[in-house]
Amino acid sequence: MHAGLVTQSERFKKRIASLDTSDYKVVENGQLVVGFPINEGVLDFQLGHEAAVVSPAYGIWDVRDESILDRKYLQRYLTSPHAIEYYVGKMKGSTARRRSLPPAEFTAMPVPLPPISEQRRIAAILDRADVIRTKRRQALAHLDSLTQAIFREMFGDPASNDRGFPRATIGSLAVVQTGNSPSRADAENFGTQIEWLKSDNLGADVATRADEGLSETGMRRARIAPAGSVLVTCIAGSSTSIGKASIVDRAVAFNQQINAVLPSDAIDATFLLGQLKTSPELVRAKSTGGMKGLVNKSAFSSIEVLAPPISAQREYALRMRSVMSLRGSTRRALAEDDELFASIQSRAFRGEL
Repeated sequence: MHAGLVTQSERFKKRIASLDTSDYKVVENGQLVVGFPINEGVLDFQLGHEAAVVSPAYGIWDVRDESILDRKYLQRYLTSPHAIEYYVGKMKGSTARRRSLPPAEFTAMPVPLPPISEQRRIAAILDRADVIRTKRRQALAHLDSLTQAIFREMFGDPASNDRGFPRATIGSLAVVQTGNSPSRADAENFGTQIEWLKSDNLGADVATRADEGLSETGMRRARIAPAGSVLVTCIAGSSTSIGKASIVDRAVAFNQQINAVLPSDAIDATFLLGQLKTSPELVRAKSTGGMKGLVNKSAFSSIEVLAPPISAQREYALRMRSVMSLRGSTRRALAEDDELFASIQSRAFRGEL
């Protein structure tokens, strides 16, 4: 989506491909790989290796005539707002991130084709504009790793407790609440009275805004987490999604995939969030859902976490507030960079550059 095709070792700390890759697709140098969801621009040309293997679920395409088409130009067009709009209008399926674009619709998409010298000029301009976004993402990644570095500097490894801090269960330190889902059969449950968060909203320091809300009626039937609660994904389609956590800075409703740790004087919320982000295996170790992932309320409440003096927790929270503020401003700047880049893309493919 952001870096194009990368090798497994660049993205993950362990092997995620099957040991037997005989069913994987071989992609030769210069071929286009189309993943999913295509409407998020998950596609790229394979230019880094003579040959490589990719998921059997991906599509592989050849350029017919390199004398009239520049690959970089095509890659930029296929991730442009024009192309994304086309994909969205032609995709099939009912599940949001599993909807797909039929191959016939993909190959039927019209592509503006100026002279190849102009294509290369446009691609070069977009490459230069994209450098800013890349550097901003790198800065954000450094800030993300700084969070864990600060925690480990102050408290060591949460899993091994190599500093010998007192430990306590989450349930003994705070009230744990599991979310729920008001019935969709009753349309009166849904509205704009309060946000209704799902696991997709978790992962950042502060939970993102939900795209769905509940009415006053739905709110009475829902579970509400007050501002200052830590929300954690405890049911997910994959085990690696278990343990995603965020603080909420406003009261929210949330679904049954999430457990909430309500505010407590016994543990600082920012400290707890930092610990869970530094060591998500604390939550994943309690999963009983096999390849998917399930940590029920009882198991989640039984998780042992570090419980150093509250003064030390608050010192960590103070340091983290500075990092979180910087991370927030960097994310906002990146969003502005993305908007500017999309604008440049639109102008480029309208012939206005």
